[in-house]
Amino acid sequence: MMDRLISIIVEKYPKEEYEVIKKLFALVHSLD
Repeated sequence: MMDRLISIIVEKYPKEEYEVIKKLFALVHSLD
């Protein structure tokens, strides 16, 4: 589920935005 969401985001956002989003997801995963 999360991987599919990430792949959708990757398609929609430019590379620099993706780096920020990746950090955000890492933070979310650390809270889990």
